[in-house]
Formats: sequence, structure tokens, C-alpha cells
Amino acid sequence: MEADEFERLWFGLGKLFPRAQVFRDDLAKVEWAAQLDQCVAKWITEAAEAHAKASEWPSMAGLMAEYATVSAKHLEERRLERLGIGTAPPERFLPPEHYDRAYETMSPLFREGIEDRLKTAYPAAYAGRETDPNLRWAWHCLVVAADERGMEADGRIPGLARRDDAPQWDASLDATRRQMIHEASCAKCRAYAEPPQSPTKANLMRERQGAPCPFGAAYWEPIWAAGMPRPTA
Repeated sequence: MEADEFERLWFGLGKLFPRAQVFRDDLAKVEWAAQLDQCVAKWITEAAEAHAKASEWPSMAGLMAEYATVSAKHLEERRLERLGIGTAPPERFLPPEHYDRAYETMSPLFREGIEDRLKTAYPAAYAGRETDPNLRWAWHCLVVAADERGMEADGRIPGLARRDDAPQWDASLDATRRQMIHEASCAKCRAYAEPPQSPTKANLMRERQGAPCPFGAAYWEPIWAAGMPRPTA
């Protein structure tokens, strides 16, 4: 966000929340500028208006929650414009990193056979596996899971939760969609989301670099709790 954009935004926030002292605090202004630096100014303004309708007292958490909703709306509009049709967004999820390594060590011929069966059951992950890092990880997870669990006649993986019989699957997808939207405007989370593709002398295990912002950390917390190393930066 450009400096003049933030100045206009800061002034507008003060108008929306006239009773809040935070918008007359220079230190708070610096802190908010850092938090909102990667956000789209127009979307933040729209989110702030919604936040002001819900509460007379501003909070960064409340503003970012509204921003996620606003971002989702605008990104979906852009996606539909590119597609020219009103289809639903692809389902995405982010598996632990060991799936990447397991995928790479599989026999290429055996892996190709699995992928040929999976691509009809999971077309979104297959279609985006080469261009979208999150769908690439999702695809690796599906292939490794199919190797471990086998596949049903229709190419689906047995035991993998489905939308019609697992409400928690919906919640997981919604959380991931929100995080993907957030990463589009947050450099820290975007950098943390994509680990190095090859080992280096300084990073033999291809560990993720840096750390997500506090908003993104809420998404990663269950994954860290499941065993993925926490960021050290």
C-alpha cells in the first residue's frame, strides 16, 4: 500500500470510529501501517465500513475478519470474469510437508498409474497442480494417500472425508480458502506458505523460511500441533 493511500485510509478510519483514540496515536498509526501494508486499500476501506457497522470500537482482528470476507468477494468476481462462467471455487487444502517428499521418492511409473486414476476424481487439484503451489501440495497428498490406502472404483480415496458426510471437511475448506485469500495480500504468509523446492547447504531439509503474521498463524496452529516444525523466525 502506498503511503498516500494509507494516509487517506487512516483519516477515513478515524471518521468511521470517531470515539476511538487509537486513530490519534502516532505509535498506533505506525503499527497499523505495518499490519495493513500488504492489503488492498479499497478493500480495507470496504472492510472497515462493515466493521464499523458491527462495532463502534475498532480492532485489528475484527478488521481483518471483514477484510477476508471482502477479499473473497472480489477475488471470486475476478475469477469468474476470467472463466466466464459461474462455477464454484476449487477445493484446496495444505497437507504436511512429508507428502511432498514421499511423492518425489515414488517410482515414476507407479506414480503415473495412480495419477491417471485420481485425475477424474479430483479434477481441481489435477488441473492446478503445475501452476498453483497449494494445489500442487494437495495433489501430492492425494497421490501418497492413494498409495497408502488404495482407491475406490471411481478413483476416490477410501476414508478421505467428503462434503456430504463430514461437516468438519467444510470447515477445513473454508479456513483454507480464507488463508489463501489472506496470502494474496500478505507477503509474510505467502513466503512462508511455499517452502524451497530444492535443498541448499544452508537449508538441507527444505524448511520453510520466516514465519506467518499473527492472522496467518491462527491457520497454521493445528498443522504445527500435528507435528510440522514451528517457525523459528
